[in-house]
Amino acid sequence: MMMVGSTVLRRDITIEFWAAQQGQFRDPDFTFSVSDAATATFDIDEDDDDATIENSGDEADTNVIIEYDEFENPESGSYEPTLTFVGADGDEVVVGDASFSTGSGDGEFDVEIIDAPDLIDLDEQATIEVEVENVGFGEDNQEITLEVDGSQEDSASVENLEANETETVTLESDEAESSGTLDVVVSSDDDSDDTSIGVRGGWYIELDDTDTNTDTVHTWRTFGIDFSGEIDTIVIEYLDGTGGNRLDFDENQTDITIELTREGESEPTEIEDFEFTVPNQNSNRAEFDFDEGIDTTIDGEARIEIDDLRNPNSGGEYEAEIEITGDDRFDEIVTYEIG
Repeated sequence: MMMVGSTVLRRDITIEFWAAQQGQFRDPDFTFSVSDAATATFDIDEDDDDATIENSGDEADTNVIIEYDEFENPESGSYEPTLTFVGADGDEVVVGDASFSTGSGDGEFDVEIIDAPDLIDLDEQATIEVEVENVGFGEDNQEITLEVDGSQEDSASVENLEANETETVTLESDEAESSGTLDVVVSSDDDSDDTSIGVRGGWYIELDDTDTNTDTVHTWRTFGIDFSGEIDTIVIEYLDGTGGNRLDFDENQTDITIELTREGESEPTEIEDFEFTVPNQNSNRAEFDFDEGIDTTIDGEARIEIDDLRNPNSGGEYEAEIEITGDDRFDEIVTYEIG
C-alpha cells in the first residue's frame, strides 16, 4: 500500500523491480485503487514473480521505481509521504524518509530578449521585445523594466499571467544622444536578460588606460557616419581640458591604424596608404592624408587606433575634434574621461 500526500488524477502508473540476474528492471502486473484522496493502493498479482525486491548493488541506482504521471499537488506546504511494502507473509516495511514542498502559489517570471536591433541611429529609439514566462506555481503580476547604461528608461506591466503561460511585451529606450554602445538590461522581479546595441551617426573614443600621465592607446570608433563619396583627409585635434592640459601627438613615436568599411563591404578593411603629419613636435593636432587611387569610401563601421599617446597629467573630462573632408564633409567634437 502506498500513501501519498497528493491526489491521483490519472492511472498512468509504472512499477518496476530490479532483477539482478537479468540486469534490468521488470514490470509486474498489478491493480490500482484509491481509498481516499491521499491514499493509493497497488495490489501486485500474487502469481507474478517480477515483484521480488533484490539488492541492486552497483548496477542500478535503486531497486524499486514507482512512477505515476500527472497528479495534482496539494496546497502550499511541506509533506512527508510514506511508502509501505506488504509482503506475501504479511510483514510490512515502511519507507518514510522522503519529503517534498509545494510553492506558495506566487508566480516566477523568466524574461528573454527575443528581438532587438543591432544598430540604431543618433536620436533614434531602440525597440526591445521581451518574452515573459511564468515558471512559478500560480498566477501573478509583475513589472518588467528596461535599463540602458544603468538608467531605467521604460517599463511594462504583466498582469494575471498564469503559471506556465507566456506573454510578450515591447519596451522602448530613450532617443540615443551619443554614439557608442548601449548596454541594455531587461528585468523582472526574478530574472534578467541583456544585450548591447550600437549607435551610429558619430564617433566615440575608447582608452586602454585612463590614468593620468600614462602612455596608452586611443581608439576612435564609429558604427557609421553620414558621409558620401571618398575621404581625402582626416584631422584629429585634442582640445584643451582641465587646467589647460591637453593630449599631444608625437609624430616619431605614435603608431596609427585606420580601418574603414567601404561601400559594398560588410566589415572594416585596413587602409595603409596614407601620410601622417603633425604641425610641430608634440602637437595636439594630427592630419591623415590618403593616397590617391585607393578606395576610401565609408559605409559602416570604422576605427582609428592611435598607439602610444600620453594622457594629460590632470584628470577630468576632455574634448577632441575629428574633421573628415573629401567628396563630403563631417566634423564632430567627442568627449572622453581621464583619471
